[in-house]
Amino acid sequence: MNKLILNFFGEEITIDTPKTLQNLKEEISSKFCFSPQDAAEILVSYFNDLKKIFIKTEQDFLDFIKRNIYKVDLDISQESQLYKNSMKKLVEETEEDKKNLEFLLKQNEELEKKKDEIYSRTNKKILECERQIQAITAKKYAAMRKANDEKREINKEMKSNQLKIEELQKKLGIQDLPQVKEVKKPKIVKPKKKRIIKKRIINTNFKTLANKKKEDKLPEKKENEFFNFAKLTQDISNKINDLGNLVLPIANEITNKITEKIGKKDIKLKAPAKKKEENKKIHTGIHCDGCGINPIVGNRFKCSICDNFDYCEKCENLNKDKHMHPFIKIYSPEIAPIEIKCELK
Repeated sequence: MNKLILNFFGEEITIDTPKTLQNLKEEISSKFCFSPQDAAEILVSYFNDLKKIFIKTEQDFLDFIKRNIYKVDLDISQESQLYKNSMKKLVEETEEDKKNLEFLLKQNEELEKKKDEIYSRTNKKILECERQIQAITAKKYAAMRKANDEKREINKEMKSNQLKIEELQKKLGIQDLPQVKEVKKPKIVKPKKKRIIKKRIINTNFKTLANKKKEDKLPEKKENEFFNFAKLTQDISNKINDLGNLVLPIANEITNKITEKIGKKDIKLKAPAKKKEENKKIHTGIHCDGCGINPIVGNRFKCSICDNFDYCEKCENLNKDKHMHPFIKIYSPEIAPIEIKCELK
C-alpha cells in the first residue's frame, strides 16, 4: 500500500503511507495546519468489516498496515484542548452575533420611526400645497368671471354706441364710414350701383340701336298705339346718373365736416365694400405690425409669444415663414383672448 487517504469531516487529502503512527501525526499537522499538540490529540480510526477501530498505539498502526486499508478518518475528541478552544470560539462568536442582531433590530426600529415621521411630514406638506392650489384656482376662476363680466358690459356699451352711431348717420344721410389707413391723396371709389347703371345704359343703347333697325324695317305707326320702352329706360338711367353726380359732392362735404370735428384730415366718402367684405369683423384699436393698417379688418392673427404683435391676413400669408412663432387666428373681436400663456419646448 503506497497511498493513504486522510478524511477530516469530508475533506480528503492523499499522502504517502507513513511507517509509524508518529509520522502519521506529523503528516496530519502539516496537511491540516494543526499544531503538534493538537495533532497528537486527534483520533484516528478506520472501518473493518463494518466496525470502527481506533489507532491509538504503534501496534494498532502496524495491524492497520497489514490489513491493506487505504483510508482513515480523523476526529476531534471532546476532551482535547482543540475541541475546548473551538467551543469557546463558537460561544464567543454566537454572543457577538446575538449582540449584532440586537443592534441591527434596534437600528431597524429607529429607521422605521424616521420613515413614519418623514411620511407624516410629506403628507402634511402635500395637504398644504393642495389647499393653496385650490385657493389659487378659486382666485383664477373669480378673476376670469370678473373679466368676462366686464367684457360683456363693454360689449353692451359698444352695441348701444353702434346703434346711436347708426341713428346719427341715418339722420345725416350718410353711410357707415369704414376705418381706412390714412393716405395723402385718397382715391374716390364709385359705388357699385353706379357701375350697374352704366351696364344698363350700355345694354339700353344696344337695345335702342336694335329697335331703330327694326323700326326702319317696320311700317310707320302712330305714337299713341304703343310706348317706346328703349327711350324711356335711357331717360331713367340718365336721370339716375345725374342724381348720383349731385349726391356724391354733398356726401363728401358732410364727411369732411365730420372728420374736421373729430380732428382728422379730409377723407372723402368711400363706396361700401364688396359683398364678401361686408361680413368681415373690424378689430378696433388693433393695428397690423406688418403693413401698419389700423384697425385690422377680417381675420386677426395674434402672436402667442411676442407681446402685442398682430398680423392681418395678407401679412400673415407673406411673413409666416419669417416670423417663426405660432399665431392664434381670431375671427372676431368678441372671442379675442384676455391673456395667452405659451411655453416652447
